[in-house]
Amino acid sequence: MPINLLKDGISVIVCTYNGSQRLPKTLAHLAHQLTEKELNWEVIVVDNASLDNAHEISKQEWHKLNTHNIQFKSIIEPNPGKINALHTGVANCSYDLFIICDDDNWLSPHYIQTAYNLLKGDKNIGAAGGFCEAVNDGQEFPEWFENYQTGYAVGSQGKQRGDVTKREYLFGAGMATRTMLFKQAYFNFPTILIGRQENKLTAGEDSEYCQRLVLMGYQLFYDPNLKLQHYMPPSRLSYAYKELLFKGFDESDIVLEKYHLITRLKLKIERSFLNRVRLLIVTPIRMLFSSSSKKRNKEKDRLRYLLQLGYPKDPILDSIVKFEKEVSKK
Repeated sequence: MPINLLKDGISVIVCTYNGSQRLPKTLAHLAHQLTEKELNWEVIVVDNASLDNAHEISKQEWHKLNTHNIQFKSIIEPNPGKINALHTGVANCSYDLFIICDDDNWLSPHYIQTAYNLLKGDKNIGAAGGFCEAVNDGQEFPEWFENYQTGYAVGSQGKQRGDVTKREYLFGAGMATRTMLFKQAYFNFPTILIGRQENKLTAGEDSEYCQRLVLMGYQLFYDPNLKLQHYMPPSRLSYAYKELLFKGFDESDIVLEKYHLITRLKLKIERSFLNRVRLLIVTPIRMLFSSSSKKRNKEKDRLRYLLQLGYPKDPILDSIVKFEKEVSKK
């Protein structure tokens, strides 16, 4: 693992694909952040193979905002996939903390300072998220939107401020985390989910990162004082777009369910040694009396984890377990 040469402060990574129309308002909200004078921070825009000159437009827009005291970088990542853009952004971070700010996220004025204080105040927090409000061009939201808003990274991420590790994920939008933790999470284990790729609504890269943080022994934290708005144009509020979006979630769930299996077992076992004993007794019984092959295989996977037998016939699950063994926080 490389030596940590990162400075104290926070980087804001804005990944964009064809976001030239969205970037001006997003950058304006960043330029109007209210922070303590001592806080060092920067903005990094990563153009993820855009076709609309987003790279140059981001520089032009930031120059207009006249924020000479805040470092600004605009970088091109030619390989499609949001996780690729994130890796590029993280590789260019100057500071030990960073925030993921999508090109349609408008951070409230105190967002950066609040995120910095929160992560600096508790070393056990691996990532933090806040409350996201949906905004559009003034039209009514579809009737179905409220029931599906979580898929749009909208709403509360907890009943109250505090540890939400049991939830097992945070919205990627506005997520604040630690730069070295991100690097450690992928050091020997490449990402499985790559996120949105050009016009494909694949998903799950933010949830995979959260799962890895939990397996490393860190908390996920919700703070409603981290407020942001998620802008959605009419095209993203169509029923057809919603169907494509949730189809992407279904595809990523194939991988994320494997993470859930291991994460839940890890959390149960860590809470009590008796939980491990109970699971070792109950799991074989459940496996024998399962009503379907799917349930039986799931119990079999649990038992293999408890007995530390590995998963040679399931390379994804095997990779997740190897990751958990290698990087668990001591």
